[in-house]
Amino acid sequence: MSYADGIISITTSGGVTYGVSIYDIQQALNISNYDDIGGLITQGAQQEKINMWTKYKPFAYTAWGFANATALQNALASRNCGLVMRKYASTSAAWTAGVALAEGETDWVYMPPTGGSVAPYRFLDFDGYDSNMGAPFRYGPTPNPAYKTSTVVIGDTGAGANASNILQSDLAGNGDQTLIDNVTYAYYDVSEYHIYCMLTKRPNPGPAYLYAPSNNSINSILEDGTWDCVTILSSVTITEGRHSSVNGDIILAPNCHSTFVYHNTLGINYNNTRVESLSIKFELSSYPSSISYTKFMLITKYRSNNQTIEEKEFGTSGGTLHPTPDISTFTVVPDYPASTDPNTTKYFLRIYVGASQYEEEFTPAYNPTE
Repeated sequence: MSYADGIISITTSGGVTYGVSIYDIQQALNISNYDDIGGLITQGAQQEKINMWTKYKPFAYTAWGFANATALQNALASRNCGLVMRKYASTSAAWTAGVALAEGETDWVYMPPTGGSVAPYRFLDFDGYDSNMGAPFRYGPTPNPAYKTSTVVIGDTGAGANASNILQSDLAGNGDQTLIDNVTYAYYDVSEYHIYCMLTKRPNPGPAYLYAPSNNSINSILEDGTWDCVTILSSVTITEGRHSSVNGDIILAPNCHSTFVYHNTLGINYNNTRVESLSIKFELSSYPSSISYTKFMLITKYRSNNQTIEEKEFGTSGGTLHPTPDISTFTVVPDYPASTDPNTTKYFLRIYVGASQYEEEFTPAYNPTE
């Protein structure tokens, strides 16, 4: 048996080598009413049961087999692992097409073999087939949703690298269009393309921000609201920043469109935070993920003139605010009585996260008898 956990592979046990069988393929594709390789591949492709994102799968190529692993890798690269994609002439054209796609939708096309000498069916194309594999280089802002306290980066949220994952270096097609019916598609060598994310804020996007996937924070461009992100592969290098449009050979990445929410708040829940006669009690948690802080500061200001009454540090030793229901409790004893009079005082929480600091106003309950 060569099929387990969604993966087909040639295995050896007790000195016996088990090849790829019809039964393995039927299980992987969940198709039982065909017992020939051509029927399984044809029905699997038509019913979209063949995972197009696994590197190893049936693909259209004019050979009945491959002499060794190197020959197979070269063939896969020349056919972009059986995938074809549409080319756009500019980033604005790619944006228009990409943002119209639903999340998880792609305009890449899987080209299975069709049989005969031009594109024969091969059993061993299924060796290494992984039904669990997701689309390669799926990029987008993380975390999502994000807050002032979040470091928002463009990062890989795809399936990760393993033997069955399609990598950019695998997509080195030779431009051969002989097997493609739709002339708007072609095989392209995208192994040297540059990956960028285009970001715009709804509802009136304007020119898109273009950013390369990296560990650099993109917090500086973010405003409160919902953002669209479209990931592209570009034949030309593009400087990071805002562009009306850039001309070049542009391909939409697989599953290119995602939405991203940014909240212009600290992402902190104030649970039963209150002013008492001589102190201020904080019961804090974070949302939706943990926040590692260096310290907190309570800032009190007069309502009448916004003048600062005092800045009181707490949580100096650092710690972590966890998502609800884990609540961290703090008590602050102000030095000035005015700080415990909410009728004349405004309250602000300042949080230090690494080298950054953030501040927002909050409204505590008033329980002077406690």
